[in-house]
Amino acid sequence: QWPTEFVATRAGVTLTTKPTGTSSSSPNTNEEEKKKEEFYRHLKGLLDREMTRVDQIERMPSPYLWQCIEEMETRFKSLQAQLQSLKQTLEVSKQFST
Repeated sequence: QWPTEFVATRAGVTLTTKPTGTSSSSPNTNEEEKKKEEFYRHLKGLLDREMTRVDQIERMPSPYLWQCIEEMETRFKSLQAQLQSLKQTLEVSKQFST
């Protein structure tokens, strides 16, 4: 039940609980409601402040990812060199054929 309450509080929704036989005509009801609203407002502020730290976490890529990137760069440079060599060979063969 806690995650539901947490999400509701973050969204600013006040969850109601089942009444336990208290009458709504008591003079303290209005004061209790104000206290409850103040509590939820304070709780929402605390949760929002706490969530700003969580939302700002950015994970660094893993060493495996860096290794894959380096391998891909090596392959790219190798393929680029092979392509350049093929282009030069093609140009030379065109010169001799004409």
